[in-house]
Amino acid sequence: MNVNIEFLDSEPIENMITSLHFSLDKVIFFGYQDVIVKQKKQTEQFLKDVCGVTEVSFFALSKTSLKDVLKVMREELQKESAQGNTLYFDLTGGESLILVAIGMLAKEFEAPLHQYLVEEDRLLELTPENPHQISRDVGRQTITMNLEQFIAMQGGEINRRLHKDSKDLSDEAFRNDIRNIWKIAKKYESVWNAFSEFLPKLSRSSNSEALEVRMRMESVRTLLKDHAGLRNSEKLDAILGDCIAAGILFKPEPEEGFCSFIYKNRTLREVLWEAGSILELHTYLSVEDESDDCMVGVHLDWDGRLHEKASEDVYNEIDVLTLKGFIPTFISCKSGNVNQMALYELETVASRFGGKYARKVLVAPQGLSYGHRMRAQEMGIIVKQDINDPDELI
Repeated sequence: MNVNIEFLDSEPIENMITSLHFSLDKVIFFGYQDVIVKQKKQTEQFLKDVCGVTEVSFFALSKTSLKDVLKVMREELQKESAQGNTLYFDLTGGESLILVAIGMLAKEFEAPLHQYLVEEDRLLELTPENPHQISRDVGRQTITMNLEQFIAMQGGEINRRLHKDSKDLSDEAFRNDIRNIWKIAKKYESVWNAFSEFLPKLSRSSNSEALEVRMRMESVRTLLKDHAGLRNSEKLDAILGDCIAAGILFKPEPEEGFCSFIYKNRTLREVLWEAGSILELHTYLSVEDESDDCMVGVHLDWDGRLHEKASEDVYNEIDVLTLKGFIPTFISCKSGNVNQMALYELETVASRFGGKYARKVLVAPQGLSYGHRMRAQEMGIIVKQDINDPDELI
């Protein structure tokens, strides 16, 4: 039986990465009691369900006494050795006291040491002189995680019940419509938010459920006077004209003195009504091919337990979430002005559901103030005006 021996770290991927690459029979974790209480259930479930590990064991250790640590570990390792099992010592993650103990016991049991560099997804075998090496002795496996598995590994869950239809990009015709809307939004970037906020006013004045809009121009002009950022009908007519030309809206028979058009469907109406929606969808389409998995408009349940009543769940929403290898990227899209709270929200959700290896990206077409840019840099947040801009900290 091949047994991996490692320290139970608070960073989940460091506990899983060896098992994601090798077909291990058993994994033994030594760790601190508070971490075991927090990580045990999700760690054991992930290793068995995703990695195919048969047995998972946990043993609590002292935080201060190397003597006590060695005693507990030695007793368990002697049992494994007596059963004829082959031991592999994993130094990925962990704290100094237990790493010292693992190093001492690996020598005592003549067992090989290895470590994974998570960001590089690279194995380091630290005792090449040992006749046993995990890369030679244990069968390899390639497990490509999806986002649901990754979030579950972190102790959360993706709540698909809250996912909006306007964020479903499985239909190629809809994807083309999104690309066309993005071109229009970029052309009228300075007034796009104002345009999106204005459109519902036209529908509420007629029938909020209907796709057809019909309003007297004098009423439209009255509404425009009170709508900051879009104060004249010429700009409104220009944007509507481009949407009609792109097939996003349809033009009924001309009627003098009226502003009239028909939305292609309710989903596109929702995209047009939500000012930031097109930025999120454009960002998703731009990054999906570079990712192993990618989602837009993701609701992340904090404790991984969905209740019957959605009001009882505590969740965070992230605009775009990607996974490449074992590294998640949390992307927040802000089409308007960005305040400091947006930075803290991104930091919070990435820290909770992504861990220390998570990448954080803020897409803000209007840019950030100097102070906010400096704060973003301190927090390790990459700031871009468009997701396709060079990947650098500003």
